Amino acid sequence: MRSSAIFAPKLATVVAAQIQADIAKGHWTLGEILGSETDLLQRYGVSRAVLREAVRLVEHSGAALMRRGPGGGLVVCEPDSDSAAITFDVWLSYVDVTLDELFDTLDPLMAHAVALLCRMSNEVRPDIANWLANAGDIATEIDMWSAMAGFADLTGDPVVGLFGNATWRALRDRFHSGHIVLRSTAKASYRKSFLVEFSGVAESIDSGRTIDAQRHMAAILATMARRLKNQRPGATRRSDPSEQSLKLAEQVAASLLAQIERSGWEVDSLVGSEIALTEQFDVSRSILREAIRLLEHHGAVRTKRGPSGGLLVAAPDASAIVRAFGLVLEFARVTPQQLVETRSALELAAVDLATRRITVDGTSTLEKSLERDRTGLRRDHYELHHQIAELSGARPLALLIRVLSELVDNHIVDPRTTLDLHSAIEEQATRIHRNIVNAIVGGDVDAAKRRMSRHLVAVLDVMA
Repeated sequence: MRSSAIFAPKLATVVAAQIQADIAKGHWTLGEILGSETDLLQRYGVSRAVLREAVRLVEHSGAALMRRGPGGGLVVCEPDSDSAAITFDVWLSYVDVTLDELFDTLDPLMAHAVALLCRMSNEVRPDIANWLANAGDIATEIDMWSAMAGFADLTGDPVVGLFGNATWRALRDRFHSGHIVLRSTAKASYRKSFLVEFSGVAESIDSGRTIDAQRHMAAILATMARRLKNQRPGATRRSDPSEQSLKLAEQVAASLLAQIERSGWEVDSLVGSEIALTEQFDVSRSILREAIRLLEHHGAVRTKRGPSGGLLVAAPDASAIVRAFGLVLEFARVTPQQLVETRSALELAAVDLATRRITVDGTSTLEKSLERDRTGLRRDHYELHHQIAELSGARPLALLIRVLSELVDNHIVDPRTTLDLHSAIEEQATRIHRNIVNAIVGGDVDAAKRRMSRHLVAVLDVMA
């Protein structure tokens, strides 16, 4: 099972990441100028060529745009959620995510979406039945996945919308890449079953019956999962209609990524020289280089200089996803309540899965983490939480939990103003973690989830 690895990134990639981090932390408003090119050269201490390449990467993420001329500079824009979703998808491709892992992630996300909609008052709750009627023809798996992604957006919660869309997109892309295939051809009865269950979701939400709505949603997801199976990709890739509108450089990047996937994502293997690749795709050097920059931005490739150099397969770094998702959510003005509620939904799902799947090695891992807790040598405040998420066996779920942990940290009130509260939480953490681990190792799912739930809610007291 592969995990993310870190290679020394190009300087432009490092600068682009720093610019994005500065935008996220600075609470800039749309249209505000971060600085002129001269200002940015001084701020980041790099050459003009490096800065301009970094700016192009930032522009690809949608976070900013360089405006030329007098009074110009790097202008803050709304980050592109599609770019963040692609970075997520590239990492999932690298780790060779399975169908079960995707649905283990979608189950709690969609259950949480249902709960949020049920909680809304009638005055603000969207008309789910009417939305479904206007969502277009539901005839294929792709249509159904698109409808489900749209359903996540109905909550108005930026975390649920972003994570839901990114995960449904990953399922779609795994289908187009040939990693996931249908067990059988679509039948009219399947479409009818989907619509019946979705009508059940809509009626239950309209009546505020959360458990019933979640039961119907779980049935939809279970039926979808049964219809699909994992498969090693073949030599050809299904056409994806969404790629027809891409710019030429983006099309080349998509083709290169598909080529890397088919070869089994062999890190450090040679994709090709610049000359060979321009001939292969029949494009100019500038188009190829733009395509390569896009793939470098997502962590899929790196370049090697010299006679034996060329484009090499890289190991995507999961921290790029944390950064990309965080940028989108901060610009969406995500609230502490939204962060904590979604994090709780995902962590409770991870606790459930980890408790059911715990092994001897997993128990040892948790015990070592508790010892570091006790001695104050833990790597970070969320070490145990992240290890439980990893023991769930659902890597997309674990990664999204890591994203939320970092964002929660960003919203912690200055500890100097809440020192007593922080101290109280720290004193309780070791005891609470021990109780959670005891329940997980003992196979008591209900107790493990109940204890984790109380522990997660407490963090709201130190957030702003």
